[in-house]
Amino acid sequence: MIDLHCHILPEIDDGPSTVEDSVSLLKMLKEQDVDTVVATPHFYPLETTLQDFLSKRESSFNKLNNEIKNEDYPKLILGAEVYYFSGIGKSEAIKELKIGDSDYILIELPFCDLDDYVLNDVLEIKDNLGLMPIIAHIERYSKFKGYKKLLEFVSKGLFLAQVNTSSLISRPENRRTKKLIKKGLISFIASDAHSVRHRRPYFYEALNEIRESVSLIEYGKILEKNKEFAENISLEKL
Repeated sequence: MIDLHCHILPEIDDGPSTVEDSVSLLKMLKEQDVDTVVATPHFYPLETTLQDFLSKRESSFNKLNNEIKNEDYPKLILGAEVYYFSGIGKSEAIKELKIGDSDYILIELPFCDLDDYVLNDVLEIKDNLGLMPIIAHIERYSKFKGYKKLLEFVSKGLFLAQVNTSSLISRPENRRTKKLIKKGLISFIASDAHSVRHRRPYFYEALNEIRESVSLIEYGKILEKNKEFAENISLEKL
């Protein structure tokens, strides 16, 4: 099982504040049968330069990797949670932020009404850059104008969508999230975990909720999508 959205790296964003906290989170993920974790620290283009971000990410990754060397922990892959910015669909630089050696990139949309410009700009990531956008925690945009069109793009295969495990076990988010899963709009379930205390991973609980909500065939399809994704990306660090 792969967790493709996790703030596992220490001392870089609002994730673990120490290497020890990162290791504790990795232990928790291992206990939930996660064997691969994509490290996705926040990239806010208005707050830092790409080079500064990449340098800090590499330093943080090396600290954690050195701490768990030769230990039986989930494999780590570098990525980022890339916050939307105007012109993102024409930015060759964001290729540096894709997940491992794959053609996937995790995109966080602004928490406001989503107009056609924003959605078409994100679409250009696929058309211009050859990267498939994965919309992070898509269930959290439901109250904003443009959400239906966002889901329409997902239904057409123009974007992929990810939901958080926590959204499947807390109300009222769980009803909304299950509805997306039943409609076949969700490709990935991820923790979006920040620490063992804040937004913890709830894979077992989330999978149980899904198992009780969809047919066995649909449940198998969800697991197969995650497996296919894991097989399509490199397990080597950038």
